Amino acid sequence: LDRLDAWQSVTFPMTVLEGPDRWVVIGDRSLDAFATLTPNSPAGYFPSVQQNPIGIKPGDEFRFSLTWKSFPKQTSLLRDAWRWYGESVRSENPLLTDFVPYQPHSPARTLPPGCEVSASGKPTGQGARFDMANTLPGSNVWYFGWHDWVNERYPTEGEWWTRFAGWGKESAEDFRAAIAEYRENDFKCYLYFRQIANLAQRGEQIPEDWVRAGAGGSLDMYGGGYTVALPENVQEATGYSQIPWGMYDFGNADFRADYLAQCRACMDYYQPAGFAWDMGWAPKNPGIFAVQAQMYRWLAENHPQMRVISNEASGTPSQWYSDCVLIENGILYGKSKWTRSARPSALRSPASSAPTSSAASPRTSSRAPPVGPTRRAARTPSAAPPGRSPSLTCPPRRRRASSASPTGCTCARGCATWASAPTGHTQTAYVTTPGLCTRTCSPSCARS
Repeated sequence: LDRLDAWQSVTFPMTVLEGPDRWVVIGDRSLDAFATLTPNSPAGYFPSVQQNPIGIKPGDEFRFSLTWKSFPKQTSLLRDAWRWYGESVRSENPLLTDFVPYQPHSPARTLPPGCEVSASGKPTGQGARFDMANTLPGSNVWYFGWHDWVNERYPTEGEWWTRFAGWGKESAEDFRAAIAEYRENDFKCYLYFRQIANLAQRGEQIPEDWVRAGAGGSLDMYGGGYTVALPENVQEATGYSQIPWGMYDFGNADFRADYLAQCRACMDYYQPAGFAWDMGWAPKNPGIFAVQAQMYRWLAENHPQMRVISNEASGTPSQWYSDCVLIENGILYGKSKWTRSARPSALRSPASSAPTSSAASPRTSSRAPPVGPTRRAARTPSAAPPGRSPSLTCPPRRRRASSASPTGCTCARGCATWASAPTGHTQTAYVTTPGLCTRTCSPSCARS
C-alpha cells in the first residue's frame, strides 16, 4: 500500500504491509467496531485509521484498538498472515458468533477444472441462455442475470422478466432443462445471487423493514441512487417505468429466512454447480456474511459436490466461506491508475497479486483452473490470432499437441507442453485450430 496517495473505501478493519523481509498485519480484531484503514497520503506514511459513525452526539466515545503482528518471510507466506488474522478476530454480534473466528474447512475445496466465464458474455438471444458453441469448453460459468430482475427474487416456478443480455422472459421449467443440458456438456453453472431490492415495491410487495435504511430513515441506495430503465414492453407488462435499486436488510430475521429459503430451493430444483454471490462482507449489513456462511455449511451437508464463488470478497470474512473469489473493483482489482500505469515491480501491495483461491483452501494453486475438454467436437473456442495466445493455462495431463517443439510445429487441438530454458518453467498452450501453435509462459506454471 506504499504506492497509494488517494482515499480508498475499505470495508474490513485490517491491512497487510509488505517489507523486504516480512509481512506486517495491522488491524482491529473486533468486527463490531467498524473501524476502517485507509491508504496512506502522501505515499510512504502509515495508513490512517478511521471510524465513520452515522451520527455523533455529546458524550459519545470512540475507541481505537490496533494489533500489529510481524510474519518473517523466511518462515511465513502471505496466506499465513491472512489466516492468523481470520483465526484471531472476534464479534459479539449474535448474527456472526457462529461463524467467527475463521475455522479451516476440511477437506479444503477447489473449483473443478475449467476457465471462469460469464454466461451473459455469449448470449443466444433466447431467455437466459449462453451459446455453448461459442464458450470455452468445460468452463465454470458465472450465471449472471438469470433471476427475476423486476421482483429481485430467485424463482423455481412460473415465468419472470430477466435482463440477461437484454430483457426477455424466462421460465423455471425451461431454465432447469437448460442447466441440465449444460451440465451434460461439462459446463459448470453457478447461479447468481445478490443483495439488491426493488424500492418501488417497498411497503407493497415487500415489507418496509426488509429494505435497509439508515438511523435517520434514509434508504440505503445501491450506488448512491441507481435506477434500471425498462423498455416499453416490460413497462407495459409490469407497470414500472424504471426500477430504483436499494439494499435488502439481511439483519431482518424474516427477510433472511425468506432469502435462505429461495437459495435452498434453487439449489434443490435446478441442480447447478453452486452459488455465484455478487455480494460480500459489509460492516453495516453483516447479515450478508451470515447468509453466505449458512449456505456454505448447508451445501456441504446437502449438496457436497456444489461449490461457492464470491465476488469482491478477497481478504474479508466472506472469503472464509467461498471456494473461489472473483476480483472486480478497486485498487486490489486492477481498476486504478496505479495498476494501469505502474510497473509490476512497483506494486508492492501483496493484495494486488492475491490468489483467487479461497482462504479456506490456502494450499491450492493460485493460477487459473485448466480448461476442461469438450464432449462435442463442434463446441470449441474460436482461434486466437496468430502470435497471440488465449489467456488459459493447460495442465500437462490434458491432450498434448502433435509436436513438443515451440517453433515450426503442427498442432492438433488440445494442450501443447514443452520445457522452457533457461527459466525452468513449463510452457503451455491451448490450441484451438489445427496448425496454429500459440504459447504462454508464466511463473505460476508448474516446474519442469
